[in-house]
Amino acid sequence: MKRLLVSYIRWSTKEQGAGDSLNRQQSLIDSYYSKHQDIFYMSQEHRYIDEGRSGFKQANKDASADYTRLLNNIASGSIPKGSLLICENLDRISRADIDTAIDDVKSLIRSGVDVLTLSDNELYDSKSLRDPIKLIKQILISERAHSESLLKQERISAAWKAKHEKAISEGVILTKATPGWISSDKATNTFSLLPEKAEIVRDIFNMRLSGVSMFSIAKKLNEQNTPPINDRQARISKTFKPGNGNWSGVSVKHVLTSRSVLGHLPATNKRPEILNYYPPVIDLQTFNAVQTLISEGGKGRSPENRDWIHTNIFKGLLTCACGLSLKVTGIRGNYQGIYRCHGAVDGRCNHGTVSRKLLDTALCSRLLSQLTRLYNDSDDKQLINSLESSLEAVERELTILTETLLQLPNITQIRDKLAEKQTEKNKLKQSLDEIKARLSTVTPENMSLSSLNLETVEGRTEAHIIIKRLIKQITVSGKAKTVDVLLHNGNEITGFQLDGNSDQTFTLKRVSDTDELNMITGDYSPLVIQGNDPEQLESLP
Repeated sequence: MKRLLVSYIRWSTKEQGAGDSLNRQQSLIDSYYSKHQDIFYMSQEHRYIDEGRSGFKQANKDASADYTRLLNNIASGSIPKGSLLICENLDRISRADIDTAIDDVKSLIRSGVDVLTLSDNELYDSKSLRDPIKLIKQILISERAHSESLLKQERISAAWKAKHEKAISEGVILTKATPGWISSDKATNTFSLLPEKAEIVRDIFNMRLSGVSMFSIAKKLNEQNTPPINDRQARISKTFKPGNGNWSGVSVKHVLTSRSVLGHLPATNKRPEILNYYPPVIDLQTFNAVQTLISEGGKGRSPENRDWIHTNIFKGLLTCACGLSLKVTGIRGNYQGIYRCHGAVDGRCNHGTVSRKLLDTALCSRLLSQLTRLYNDSDDKQLINSLESSLEAVERELTILTETLLQLPNITQIRDKLAEKQTEKNKLKQSLDEIKARLSTVTPENMSLSSLNLETVEGRTEAHIIIKRLIKQITVSGKAKTVDVLLHNGNEITGFQLDGNSDQTFTLKRVSDTDELNMITGDYSPLVIQGNDPEQLESLP
């Protein structure tokens, strides 16, 4: 009995389809079928083609993709067990990471469908699942395909960046579409701000910085009959719009998170973000301050006229000595309440509570007012250098590992080692990106708390933003009335006394040059410097 021959063709872009990709793959399939018609039969229904779908981004697994239809037909029995799927290479099926690509092929085989790659005439069947040599080859092919796609993506990104930077330097407008507060002049190839619309954007940012929620901002704009930025209804029409206008919390958030307000042309899947393309309407410090507020989550439907006493300066930073988080409780009238551990209610914590007024005042006036002295940007810069060097080393190891896989004793070690290095690379890159983003907002001018009025919502909100730029965690012992402060760069202040009647000696632990990378993994031994009071920080190296 003849077996069903199933064919699969895929290419990633429209340009490839207009070129040789379809003809090349189709010729291989037709040639194979013409030579094996005595044992196979084909049906037009089971010729699957995915046009312009990326295997790297797994777009061929979308609901409307032909590869998804193929899988559904296997599951339903329309493609019976014992059928043979033919394609040019394994990378036609997937260009995803190694684990995903291998699992895709294994899934086909376990469903009873064998796979034959025509470029090298390699058959993958149930025996392949137990053949270490063939599995190693599949791993190498999958890794090469994935790496090629990554490299191609990087090269395309670089090419687009060079192309657009050249166009910008020559004063050419690259796209007709502009944000609603920008107008373009084709004759002079220039952009300019629309004053009224630009003022709406500034008002939105100022309101958010002053503590007004996105929901309340939308309500206020609608009550004032403020026209939408782009002269159209809010983009998400089903979103509730307080005040029956055109603005919603979603449309406000869209303005607050758009990097176009900084003057940048947002990235697309074909090119990177282009800096300084438009005239800016918001400065970087204001933009990043708002992103800090947004990142703390919640829909922000708190009342616009709330009292300053309800604004938590240390939101998301306070941890009890037991390891659980602290919450504000007991606010009544002018009484600011206390910080209580989440584990205190059910008896999991016995470290006690601490007066909110005492902690806020002691930290802000006695310790954190010294932020410009506590902070040393050389620690961050050295950390960035170490991370970049380590990232380069891991990338070299990944390249070498891929080329020398056959020397490893077993398949498990191959997969585990690759996964381990890829995880290490991702962790280093994430840490590097986070540090660079944070450093872009840190300057001596925007680290001062002394000029802020902490009995206003605006003052406390700004203090919170400043503190989060430099501080990662504050650990409080209620009974001992002591605080430990961990900075983002790994430096740590320990044993700071909240009670002014106690010894004010505390310890500043500074991460040494050799410990910077280990600090990321939590394994480091910092240097210890003693200080009798905050003023001694002036003499630190």
